[in-house]
Amino acid sequence: MNLPINPITHKKLVIVRQLFESASVQASSRYSPVSRIMAVIGFDLAVETILKTIVSSLDTREQPDKAFQGVLQQANDKLQESGFPPLPDEANIRHVHGLRNDAQHKAKYPTDDDVKECQFYVSSFLQKAMLQLWNIEFRNISIAELIQNEKSKEYMLNAEKALIQDDFENTIRQAYAALLWVTSNVRKQLFSRERTLSESFDFRKVSDQIDTDLADAIETGFEPIRDEISYEIGSIQDTMLLFAIGVNYAQYVRLQMILPDAIGFDNNGNLFMQPSLFKKKITKSDAQFALNYCIDAIIQVEAQIGDIENMPQPPDWEN
Repeated sequence: MNLPINPITHKKLVIVRQLFESASVQASSRYSPVSRIMAVIGFDLAVETILKTIVSSLDTREQPDKAFQGVLQQANDKLQESGFPPLPDEANIRHVHGLRNDAQHKAKYPTDDDVKECQFYVSSFLQKAMLQLWNIEFRNISIAELIQNEKSKEYMLNAEKALIQDDFENTIRQAYAALLWVTSNVRKQLFSRERTLSESFDFRKVSDQIDTDLADAIETGFEPIRDEISYEIGSIQDTMLLFAIGVNYAQYVRLQMILPDAIGFDNNGNLFMQPSLFKKKITKSDAQFALNYCIDAIIQVEAQIGDIENMPQPPDWEN
């Protein structure tokens, strides 16, 4: 016997997966004590969320208890009343909650081993609970469904499929393409009035005022400098954009350290990338980090901006 999955329940299970994966990103920053605390809290919150989902799925009239111990007991009671086995791995999820309390209320930093233990225990619990109640694999719950933009969502769904197939390099390519599509559209809107240096400093346009040969010579000599300045201005704009839309810049830098050297969109919106120019050997941990970080960033941007392809136009300050 399995429980039906209505749209509300499905959305809650997607959020459970999102909480778990966000905590996993924090867990990967193992040298940061604060990140380890946030990871443990995130893993525990994923457990608490699915417990509340179980209660509301088994009895729509029952309000889930706000306290962890209360909702844990509620879930077991409702499972027993409905003829389901008790919750799996209860001792393990109690242990995770204990570590969360130590971190949050006793200022006790979890160790790297504590965080790994939490991640393993919670992943195992969520997998067993979802199979037991809804007959679905935890890893098949797609967070990409939370993305609003269809093209970005398509890239991210490809990334999720690649990760399931252990194609770690393609996971990173597709996940970054999803994020890049979003940030490129936002960048285009924010800097839509930008004039290129080529337009601003084209000496051939004033060749009627100075000797043509001299204009050509100046243009040829200035070109490499102009290209370098253009690159630096673009880098500054990219950094400004990331801060403006609230993306975690430290984790973005970490992402850049593992990306291939050439990846982007051409003027027609087509993705181009070099197939094998990664800066390091890609591990499963790298792929999971890239996927989770990019999804989190996209959801955060869309929550602030909405439709990234139809943003309100900036004011025309020149008129």
